[in-house]
Amino acid sequence: MAAITLAKRVSSEVNCTPGTIVGHRVRFDDSTDIRGLNTTKIIYVTDGMLLREAISDPLLCRYGLVVLDEAHERSLQTDVLFGVVKRAMAARKRIIKGDDTNGEVDQKLKGNKKKNDGSDQEETKTTFEKDDEILNQMKERAISLGLPPLRVCVMSATLDVQLFQRFFSGSAMIKIPGRQYPVTTVYTDEVHEVSIYNLCALAAVVCCHVSYSLVPLYLFYPQDYVDAALNTVMQIYKNTPDGDGSDVLVFLTGQDEIEDLASLLKRYLEDLEPDNDDDNNTKTKTNGDVVQNIKGIGTSINSGNTLIVNGVLICVLYASLPPEQQMIAFRPKPEGCSRKVILATNIAGKIQIYGVTIKCIESFNLLLLFSQIETSVTLDGIRYVVDCGKHKSREYKSSTGMESLMISDISKAQAKQRMGRAGRIAEGICLRLYPEEAYDQLSETTVPEILRVNLAQVVLQLKGMGVHDPRSFSFLTPPTQESVEKSFEVLTALGAIDKSMNLTEYGKEMSKLPLDPIYAHLLLQSAKFECVSEILTVVAMLSAENIFYRPGGRGDSDGGGGVAARAAAAHRRFASHEGDLPTLLAVYNTWRTEAMYTKSSTPRKQKQKLNKGAKMTHGDWCGQNFINGRALVRAHDVRSQLSQLCSRLGMDVNSTCGSEMTTFFKCICSGLFRQVATRIVNPLQSSQGKKNSKLQSRAGLIPSRGHYKTKIGGQLVSVHPTSTLFGRQPAPKCVVYTDLLYTTKLYVRCVTQIREEWLDDLAQPST
Repeated sequence: MAAITLAKRVSSEVNCTPGTIVGHRVRFDDSTDIRGLNTTKIIYVTDGMLLREAISDPLLCRYGLVVLDEAHERSLQTDVLFGVVKRAMAARKRIIKGDDTNGEVDQKLKGNKKKNDGSDQEETKTTFEKDDEILNQMKERAISLGLPPLRVCVMSATLDVQLFQRFFSGSAMIKIPGRQYPVTTVYTDEVHEVSIYNLCALAAVVCCHVSYSLVPLYLFYPQDYVDAALNTVMQIYKNTPDGDGSDVLVFLTGQDEIEDLASLLKRYLEDLEPDNDDDNNTKTKTNGDVVQNIKGIGTSINSGNTLIVNGVLICVLYASLPPEQQMIAFRPKPEGCSRKVILATNIAGKIQIYGVTIKCIESFNLLLLFSQIETSVTLDGIRYVVDCGKHKSREYKSSTGMESLMISDISKAQAKQRMGRAGRIAEGICLRLYPEEAYDQLSETTVPEILRVNLAQVVLQLKGMGVHDPRSFSFLTPPTQESVEKSFEVLTALGAIDKSMNLTEYGKEMSKLPLDPIYAHLLLQSAKFECVSEILTVVAMLSAENIFYRPGGRGDSDGGGGVAARAAAAHRRFASHEGDLPTLLAVYNTWRTEAMYTKSSTPRKQKQKLNKGAKMTHGDWCGQNFINGRALVRAHDVRSQLSQLCSRLGMDVNSTCGSEMTTFFKCICSGLFRQVATRIVNPLQSSQGKKNSKLQSRAGLIPSRGHYKTKIGGQLVSVHPTSTLFGRQPAPKCVVYTDLLYTTKLYVRCVTQIREEWLDDLAQPST
C-alpha cells in the first residue's frame, strides 16, 4: 500500500505516468519498466521484493542509492537487508582490503579460534575464507561491470543513531526537526477503568507498599481493551463536534479485534438515542444512513464506503486486507460522512518522503524500501488516537523449535509513533488505554524480530545469495548462536544443505520459492507424489488469513445465534473428516466450480459476456457460504504466482491425484514431517472402564477432546477450536499441523490426520 501510494504521488510530482520514470514493485504487482528494460529510475518496493531480487543479484547492480525507511521497526526482512546492502557496498568499493566488513569478519574469526581447537579451528577458518573469497568475487564482478559505489540512506523518526552509525561506519547523520503540532496524552484512571485484577494490583501497591515495578504489567491494563476502546470512541463521538473534520484512529492487535469493534460501533451508533439535554449537539439516528457489511462479503470493493452509520464512516485497516480495500481509509470523506473512525493494527503513517527524490532521477536509479506497510503512509484528518498498548508478535524458542504468535506490550518508541499520528493537521489528543505507570515500564525500543523468530528462511535466503556461513554475515543485531544452529538443523533435515553447509540442488530450488522452507519443501515434494495441483491450492490457501467468516460473539445484535448457526451449516458442506487441509482444498475447488470471478481490470464487455453463464457471482457465492471473499481472491493470486514459479522449476502444475486422496495425505505427511503430534492416552481412561471414564469426563476430571504431544520438542498441545478435528471422537491418533498458537494454552492449527506408520518411510531428507 505504501509503495503504491507514494509511487503514484511522486509520479504526479514529476508529471509522468506511473511505471515510466517512477514505479512500484510489490507482491503480485510490478509497475516498472513499461517503456523498456531499466527505464524506471525511482522504484518503491517492499523489503520482501528487494530480498528476492538480491538472491539473483547480490550486488544490486541496478541501483545507485537505496533508501531504507522505517528502520526502527526492525522487522526480520529489514534487518537482513541492512546486512545485504552493507555487503553490496563493500563489494562495490574500489579497495576491499582493510574494509570494515572484512575487519568484522577477521574479529569474528579470531573470537571463534579462541573458542575452538584442533579441527574446529581449521573448519572455522575455512568457512570464513570461503565467504572472503565470495566477497572478492563480487568485487571483481562489480569492477568488470563498472558499477559505481552504492549509497545508502537509513531513515526513521525514532532511530537508535549510534547503533546504525557503528554498523555503517563512517556514515553521517542529518537530523530534520519535526513539524508536528502538540499532542496531549491522556492515560486511563486506574480506579474507574480497571477490572478486579487491576483493583487487586492497586491494593497491593497502596496497602502493602508494593512497588509498581513489582506488580505484573498486564494487571494494570483493562481486562478487555476492545470494550475500553469502544467506550472511548463513543465518548469522542458524543462530546466533540463532528463538523471540525477530526477523525479517530484506534490501534488494536489484529483483524478479529478490529472486526469485533467495527461491529460493536455499528450497533451502538444505530441504537444511539437523541440527547435531549443539549439540543445543539443532538445526534440522532438517520434513516438514510448507508450500512454495508464490514467483512466485504458480497459487496463491491470499489463502492467507496466500508460502513457509514449516523454520519460516521467506519474503516478497517490491517495487513491482510487487499490494497484496494486499504485505500478506502485514505480517500476523502464521501457525501453524508462527517467523521471517520479508522480501526487499524499498526497501519498508521509517517511523513511521506517524496520531495527529496526528484533531483536524483537523471544521475542514477533510486530505490526506496518500506519495511512494513503498517507505518509508511499518512492518514489525513486524524485528531484523536486511541492506543490499546498491545500488538501481536512472533516468539520462537530455539530449544524446542516452537514458534507461536503472542499478544505482547508495545515499546515506548512504538507508543510515540502512535501518538504522533494525532498531531499532523492540528493539535491532537492521544488516549492510552493504560496508566502512566504502565507506560514507564515499557521497553525503550522494540526487540528486533530477528531475536524472536525461526531463522530457517533467513539462512536459506542468505545461502541463496552466496553467503557460505550465515554466522559470518554482518547483522545489525546478531542472532543467537543457538537460533542459527537450529536453522541449520531444520534445513539439513529438509535436505536444503549438506553437512558441510553447502546449498544442495534441492536447496537452490527451495530458495527460489518465496515461502517458508517447510512449505517450499511441501510444494516440491508434491511433484514426487503427482499432486502438484492440490498442494499448490493448499499452500495458497494457507497464505490467506481467515478464509471462513464466522459471525457471532460480541458484535451481533441478536446474540449471533441465528447467523452463527447458518454460517456453521454453510461450512459443513466443505468440512473433511480428515482435517483442515483437505477442507481448504474443498473450499477452493468448490469456488472454482460454482462461482465466477473476474478481476477488476477485466474489460466491461468481457465481464458482461461471462455474466451470462449459469455460475454465481463471486460475491454472491461467498455471501451464501460465509466465506471471506477477499481472502479467497488473495489465495487465488498467490496460487497463480506459485504456479508460474513451479513451471520454471520444471514441475507439472496440472498433475493431480484426483480422487486418490491417500496420495495427497502421504504428500502432506512427507512435507510436514517435522510438525507431527501424537495423541496422549489419559491414564485414567486406560486404567478404568468406559462407564467411569464418561462419568469423570462429565465431572471435568478427564478432557473430552483429544490432547497431543509434538514429536519434536515434546510440547503438550490441543487442537484449536476452529479446526474440523476439534471435538472429534475418537480423536485421531496422529496428526500434522501448520502452526502453533498460544492463548490460554498451546494450540495446533490447520490440523490434518495421517497414519503414524507413514513417518518411517516418508520423513526422510530430500536429495
